[in-house]
Amino acid sequence: MGHVCLFVFRVFEWQLIQSFSACPELGTFVIRILSRLVIKKVWENARLWDGFIRCIKLKKLWPSSFDVLVQLPIKEFKRVLESNLELVAPLRSYISNSQYHSNTQLNHAIESAYKHAQQQQQQQ
Repeated sequence: MGHVCLFVFRVFEWQLIQSFSACPELGTFVIRILSRLVIKKVWENARLWDGFIRCIKLKKLWPSSFDVLVQLPIKEFKRVLESNLELVAPLRSYISNSQYHSNTQLNHAIESAYKHAQQQQQQQ
């Protein structure tokens, strides 16, 4: 992706987060954009990926953003959980009570990240 496109996205990402913070009714719009980014393989660009994760972590978008997370390939899904342990417990709760509860790969990834999060807490 060219530098101009990357710059435009970074500005758009910032504006998107600011707009959503001011007007939570834009949540559905933000979720649609995040879903499209999954289709476009957002994880292939580190800077876009960082912005994507920043948006996913907005608590006001939960649980809708969890529906976006489960669209990720399992490798990227695990990566998100391992580097964002604060998402593990709420995502674990959401998955257990949703249509995704029977997805073995998701459950395994979440349980693995959950155990990792518990170990991190014990070490602190």
